[in-house]
Amino acid sequence: MTGIGTSIKPIVEAIKEGRSTNRFRTYQHHAAALSAISQSPDPSTVLRWLEMVLSERMWRLYRPECVLQLRAALRECDSQSFAVIPELVAAARTRARHRGRTACSQSIGTPLLVKGLEFDHAILIWEPNHLSLEGLYVALTRASRSLTIISRSRTLIPALT
Repeated sequence: MTGIGTSIKPIVEAIKEGRSTNRFRTYQHHAAALSAISQSPDPSTVLRWLEMVLSERMWRLYRPECVLQLRAALRECDSQSFAVIPELVAAARTRARHRGRTACSQSIGTPLLVKGLEFDHAILIWEPNHLSLEGLYVALTRASRSLTIISRSRTLIPALT
């Protein structure tokens, strides 16, 4: 999550060093939740903190599907051990693959990252000989209503691979 690491880093450092987190005025609720995790490291305490973070909507998720799949795995975890989490995350990822990915209303990505997604409007910033033929095809077929191509060149020539 973008920004959260730098925001709560002093709290995490204090917890690691065994110092009190009472002196922190901002993110006091995070300090309490992270202290609870350090004293009782189990999936349920991690899930409580993660759901608190997601409910605040003040952090920008870099890869939302990864965080949401972790949350799904933590919700399914009925043991006190983290040993089963990798299997549960893999199962959540498989379910998400079968359902299909969802895109934000505004997304920026390479053709590989947006492959399989469709947008009403798409903009392709074209650099000659930068995309393979397959990459060019994926980029050109993401838009359902309009496609805007920004290029210095009047022709689209894919890279020969």
